[in-house]
Amino acid sequence: ALGLLGKVYLYQEKWSLAAGALDQIINSNYYALTTDYTNIFLKENENNAETVFDIEFSADEGGSYGCLICLEGNLTPGYQGIRQYDGPEYGDGNSYNLPTQDLFDSFEYQDPRREATCLHIDNYIAANAPGTTYGVGAGGHTGFYNNKYIKSRDEMLNGIPDNDLTSGVNYRVIRYADVLLMAAEAHNQLGDDATALGYLNQVRQRAGIFLRTSSGNDLYEHILKERRSELSCEGHRFFDLVRTGKAADEIVNFETGKHELFPIPQVEIDLAGGNWEQNPNYN
Repeated sequence: ALGLLGKVYLYQEKWSLAAGALDQIINSNYYALTTDYTNIFLKENENNAETVFDIEFSADEGGSYGCLICLEGNLTPGYQGIRQYDGPEYGDGNSYNLPTQDLFDSFEYQDPRREATCLHIDNYIAANAPGTTYGVGAGGHTGFYNNKYIKSRDEMLNGIPDNDLTSGVNYRVIRYADVLLMAAEAHNQLGDDATALGYLNQVRQRAGIFLRTSSGNDLYEHILKERRSELSCEGHRFFDLVRTGKAADEIVNFETGKHELFPIPQVEIDLAGGNWEQNPNYN
């Protein structure tokens, strides 16, 4: 609850309140960064010391495209899996939410989070399974797949109906690394660069890359860059760009004054008897 509260305060630019909520989590000493970033997202490593808030999923009950709400599992690994893939380790999927070359290139030299996030499919096949094949899905093709949430071969063998649709892998909503970086941003905005730098460098130290020594606005930009490297493909990037006012510069066809908010589904407006107005510029 404190993690979510701190995130809300960060959105509202209530820096002191954000720092207070997030510092409570940090000072509780209840959470810690795991040693190895590359195995955080493995099913067997769920609910570790870095887990602040997960959505729990089970692969025991399948569903179908006609009944997605029947699923007890996580839909996204299948959707983000490799289309028509025939090879070891990974399972078949639908090839959506694909990392880009721009993301791959944004990581610092020898940052292990790059490969842990971006699966370069052709390089993987050449090194591990020459001759195996895959298809291009409706999500297009960038050459990369989300290595954090991707269907595994083991999950394809559990025998449930439409097993490409469901996964027992939890969705990591808030990790301790996210808390540290949010707290770093709040303290930086309050002028407490020493605390901000300490939180930032805890994340970088776990990744095994050099520690920052920056301050002021340079430190602010380094914190935002770190959020991209640490949290890519976990569902945070769009919201970070919106709340920091950088979305129009980074997202193709982003319309300022419109796309900061999602449209309200018409069915919800109808169910509310017309008492809800559609968000601006969607009518």
